[in-house]
Amino acid sequence: MKNYSNYDATVVMVCDQPLVTSSHLEKIIAVHKDTKSPIVTSFYSGRNGVPALFHRSMYDKLLAIKDQQGAKNMIEQNSTLVKSVDFPEGAIDLDTPEDYENFRLKV
Repeated sequence: MKNYSNYDATVVMVCDQPLVTSSHLEKIIAVHKDTKSPIVTSFYSGRNGVPALFHRSMYDKLLAIKDQQGAKNMIEQNSTLVKSVDFPEGAIDLDTPEDYENFRLKV
């Protein structure tokens, strides 16, 4: 296992949220810098999710996540450590060709 202690934080993202912007990612980083919270998430659809920033103090827990769990479980289990940034656009994700086609027709 590599040593990741050189990195202060890591942002976890998924590839199916087409409306993620650099501005949103910058907000997440700013909240982390301002609050020193070890987890900063995006808030949409009534819950916290990705993109999410994890401080290096959370790396061992991140590395222990099983392949099919993802970061969601970790965010829920550490809810007292979480700060969030509103991101209603995060609810739009493209899981199927039909999702993509519907999205493409709306933009």
